[in-house]
Amino acid sequence: MGQTWALSDIGDLSGKTAIITGGNTGLGLKTALELARRGVEVVIGSRSPNNGEVAVASIKSEVPDAKASYGQLDLTDHASIDAFATAFLETHDRLDILLHNSGLVMHPVYDLAPTGRELQMQVNHLGHFLLTCKLMPLIIKTPGARIVQSTTVPYEKGNIDLDDFDWTARKYNQTQAYCDSRLAQLLFAYKLNEEFKRGGINAKAISMQPGLVKTEGLKNTELSGAWIMKILAQSLEKGCLTHLRACTDPTIDPNYFLEPKFKIFGDPTPKIFKDVARDSEMASRVVALSEELTGAKLKIV
Repeated sequence: MGQTWALSDIGDLSGKTAIITGGNTGLGLKTALELARRGVEVVIGSRSPNNGEVAVASIKSEVPDAKASYGQLDLTDHASIDAFATAFLETHDRLDILLHNSGLVMHPVYDLAPTGRELQMQVNHLGHFLLTCKLMPLIIKTPGARIVQSTTVPYEKGNIDLDDFDWTARKYNQTQAYCDSRLAQLLFAYKLNEEFKRGGINAKAISMQPGLVKTEGLKNTELSGAWIMKILAQSLEKGCLTHLRACTDPTIDPNYFLEPKFKIFGDPTPKIFKDVARDSEMASRVVALSEELTGAKLKIV
C-alpha cells in the first residue's frame, strides 16, 4: 500500500462494472470517464435524466467505445432507489465498484426528504445505505467487489444523536447535521467490513475524502472563507485521484482512510481513521437504526 499513486498505476479493468451515484458532474463524472477509459462498464446514477444523458454523451465523446449508461436515481426517494437497483440486478451479473459519490453539503435550512428524514442524512447516508442493501446480493457474488464512501474531513466532528436523528427535538445546525451524516457513512463502512470479514466475503468498503477540489459546488459556495478554499483547491484531474485510487488500488487496506497527503491537497495517501469512526458498537447502532428507517436489512451471510 504505497504512499504515492498516479493514473498510470491503474491497469486494464476490462470486464468490471461500476455504479457511481451523482456521476453526472464534477468528481463523479471525471471518475466515471477515467474508469471507462480503462474498460469499466460505468452506470451513472443521476436524479435528472437529461443530466444523465449529457454525462454519458460527454464520456463517449472522449472514449467512443466506452460502455457507459445512466439510470435515474433520486437518493431522497426510496421508490427511485428500489427501481434503480432492481433494474441493475436484472441486467447485470456483477458489481465490482459501488461509489457513493453523491452528497449534500451544509444544507442551510432545515428540510425533510420525501422519506421524512433530515435531508443531509438522507442523501449522504440513508439513500446510499438502502442502495447498498438492495445491491448486496450482487456485491457478494463479485470477487473483490468494493463499496467506496466519498466523504469529507468534518466526519471528525460528528456526534450522532440516535434519539433525534432527524433534528425534531433540537434546533437545526447545518454544520453538525452535515458532520453527523458524514460520520454515519464511515460507521456504515466500518460495519460492512466487520460483516464481510465475519462472513468470509471477498469484498471491502473503502472510505476516502478528496480534499478541496475545484468543482461547481466549491465555485458557487458562499461559505465564510470560501475565497481561500478556492485558491487552495486542487484541479479536478488531481482531485479525482483519491476517488480513483479508492476504486481501483488492490493494495488498499479498508482499515485506513484515504485522503490527500496534506488533507486538502496532495497525493492520495492512506491515513489512520479518527477513533470516532472506529466505534464498533456505534456502527452497529447506526446500521440498526438505518435498517429501521429504510425498511432494508443488511444481509451479507
